[in-house]
Amino acid sequence: MAHILVIEDDAALQEAYSFILKVDKHRIPSAYNGKEGLALAEKKIYDVILLDIHMPVMDGWTFLKKY
Repeated sequence: MAHILVIEDDAALQEAYSFILKVDKHRIPSAYNGKEGLALAEKKIYDVILLDIHMPVMDGWTFLKKY
């Protein structure tokens, strides 16, 4: 089972990604912006991070620079 983090500010997309990945029994924590995502990513190692680029508070590019 892979540990996947979804960082997406669009609630509908975040829900869709999580639903699709949960069907395959993956654990799917999620965040609505890069700042929340960075806090989660610093606490645990994820196999995959699904990252939106255009988000409020902290965008995906800034997340990548800090991560």
